[in-house]
Amino acid sequence: MAAGGGRATKIAASVFGAAYPIVAFWLFAAFVTLIDREQAPERLAMIVAGVVGLYLLRIRVPTTKVLLVALAVAAGSLGLLRAWQAYEAVDQRREPHIDIATTTIASVELQREGRNPYTEVVDHIGLQVDPTGTGFHYFGGFKYGPAMTWIYTPGVLARGPSGFYITNFALLMIAAGAAAWWVSTRGISATLGAAALVLVPGFLQDELFAAGSNDIAAIATALVAFAFRSHGLGVAAGIALGVSFGMKPMPALVLTVPLLLSGATRMRVALAAGLTALACYLPALIRSPKELIAGLITFNARRPPDETSLLDGAPDLVVMAAVALSLAAAVGLAWWWDRRRARWEPGSTALVASAAVAVAFLGSRQVHRNYMVWLLPLMAVALAGRVWAEPTNSAAEPALGD
Repeated sequence: MAAGGGRATKIAASVFGAAYPIVAFWLFAAFVTLIDREQAPERLAMIVAGVVGLYLLRIRVPTTKVLLVALAVAAGSLGLLRAWQAYEAVDQRREPHIDIATTTIASVELQREGRNPYTEVVDHIGLQVDPTGTGFHYFGGFKYGPAMTWIYTPGVLARGPSGFYITNFALLMIAAGAAAWWVSTRGISATLGAAALVLVPGFLQDELFAAGSNDIAAIATALVAFAFRSHGLGVAAGIALGVSFGMKPMPALVLTVPLLLSGATRMRVALAAGLTALACYLPALIRSPKELIAGLITFNARRPPDETSLLDGAPDLVVMAAVALSLAAAVGLAWWWDRRRARWEPGSTALVASAAVAVAFLGSRQVHRNYMVWLLPLMAVALAGRVWAEPTNSAAEPALGD
């Protein structure tokens, strides 16, 4: 009787050890993404508190067969849920309705017709910043890199606007798989847990399979870069990071330093990333350099902060200084971590990358809900590495946060 009761207690403890981090992460994602647009301080405070909480987290769940089964069931169930949501969106021929998606779809269609999405009018919202600008100040064109058009082309050409959701589902699965592979060096429970956590935020349904955010493309390829890096594949990591840059400069810019520092052969990674990004942008730079720069750089420097930012209503000089300082601080954070000889195992790398993104948000002109697609997968890997990772045998590696 006592033996049976002890076994039941161990099973319950393992199930709880799988469930509580997933539920806690789901709740965190829900609160962060449901906070009203005008509550920028509250959202940013919660993001920072979440990252600090991960840094301080000391609980580690022992690996058991029951834990592995529970995490596998969670990851599989969430994968099926996202597959059903994507299928439903495509089957109903639902069309994305926010400018992020509509301009991406328009870019795909213009490319198919041999027209230039950087010189055509695809973004009427962008024109509101400067309706008469030309050249370096033409804001009616596409606001993302050429690789963003390429990645969405197969789905859109196959199924029209609803094909956008096919690509988003594929990218979400890539993101979950990359997160799992990234942390796989720390055991199977961390691997399964990372995949489950990437898939768990409830807002993914609306962002990826209704409204139509393309941010999953940039973070999925960045996660692939980190996964390659954690397995010693420096050139492949650089190529993946370069593709992320080729889609949009952020979040790749903020994630570059944590990626470079988290392993040897740093120059090789940087060179591969730079050449890949150049290959992505070179055709558009040759064809329409002014309009490309206008869409990716000038526009973001000109548009005013909105109510999602701490800089809403601040003078231009203050905004420019805050943006520069936040980016410098994000880079400096990773540099500081490296200088203190802290370990760069997957959980700590993901934590530093999460912190860098959070710091960048503090000085951002906008912190919209779709930006959480950059942050939460990184936090998912950090959480999996803190809770489910098998302990290291290396005495030389200090505990995270020591």
